[in-house]
Amino acid sequence: MAIRSVLLFVILGFGSNIFSQPLSFDQALETIISRDPEIMAGHQELKVKGLNIISKKVDFLPDLSASVNHTHNYQNQQDNDSQGISLNSKLNLFKFGGDYANHQAAKYQKLQSTEQLNDLYLAKEAEGVQALLKYLLDKQQSEIYKKQAELLNQSYNLAQVRFKKGLLAAQEVQKISVDFENSKAYYQNALADQGQSQANVIALLGHSDVISNWPWENSFKDAKINQIINKKVDLSERPDWKALLYSVDNQKSLLKKSKAQILPSLDLNVSYGQNKFQAGGDWHESWQGVVGLSLPLFSNLNDYTGFRYQKINVIKAQANLTILKRKALSQSVADRENFKISLKTAKSREKNLEISRRLFKDNYQRFTQGRADANELIIDQRRLLDTENLVLSGWHQAHLHFLKFCHSYGMRVKKCLGL
Repeated sequence: MAIRSVLLFVILGFGSNIFSQPLSFDQALETIISRDPEIMAGHQELKVKGLNIISKKVDFLPDLSASVNHTHNYQNQQDNDSQGISLNSKLNLFKFGGDYANHQAAKYQKLQSTEQLNDLYLAKEAEGVQALLKYLLDKQQSEIYKKQAELLNQSYNLAQVRFKKGLLAAQEVQKISVDFENSKAYYQNALADQGQSQANVIALLGHSDVISNWPWENSFKDAKINQIINKKVDLSERPDWKALLYSVDNQKSLLKKSKAQILPSLDLNVSYGQNKFQAGGDWHESWQGVVGLSLPLFSNLNDYTGFRYQKINVIKAQANLTILKRKALSQSVADRENFKISLKTAKSREKNLEISRRLFKDNYQRFTQGRADANELIIDQRRLLDTENLVLSGWHQAHLHFLKFCHSYGMRVKKCLGL
């Protein structure tokens, strides 16, 4: 019974850790983005902007007010009481489109915030991808240095055996010994780099249990990648471009609102009242309706100044749009070319790795047979180490450049790949 209890505790307490599977790269990335506090705050801001649109609709409704009064006067030893109830309503009939422009500005502000949130998603995807790729790079480099140290350890043991048999000089053994100690130091440095990049991933993801494969390598080797690379630049898909377009529309709407504030306003005022002037007296009913044209005189200068400033805001928004267009078009072309180069380089390095591995394998066999000295073995091993690291850095750079390429087109990576 006690054994069953222990087993049950182990299954319930630790089962989730035992049977949990490491996350794929895409799963880890989506988790990082969903946990980001700025993304959460962006969604809350959109809700507030939606409420702001509703509040602007209220401007089209009449202003209503009600009042109740009771007055008691004592004069010439007599009490004079009066009571009154009044309802007042003010409805704007014509304001040169000021209220409508204000409502439109609120709508454009929400649309702008929506695109700014989409742009934030791209920024957070870039942050997550860079952290995950750096961790994968450091992790695989640690494995390479570990494997190199193990191979040098085998070579060192073999060299000692051959030295004891008088088949190898002591100097040759010392060469391998020095390289073996250096390989252990390189491995420790690689572990330190891996620890730092792992900490960065944990800060974003909450853990570092992620599959250690290059996430888009297979897609890069697919023929479809050529169609993706040669896609025509379309700024209309970029969220920062759309956000600036809505910013221009927003500033133009605010300009119309500012212009309306310096022009006359046509209003309808309606009031209804009931008054009773003596205790026990009758109530007297009254109606009043007034159509008035109001023109602000003393505040006109401030309103006109605000109107001129708003014209400057429109010009600034249009200038920002022009600047982004110039930068975005040139950057898109540069990012596409950089990805082409990095992808070609990564594939070329991978082919070179096959040659380097074959050379090392052949030379290692020659060394074990006594037909090669330590210098030849060390040279081939360093060549293999350099080639493996170059392959890793090649795929790392190809992934980073593809990320920039997709974002310069305003797309997240999965959409860019057509997944």
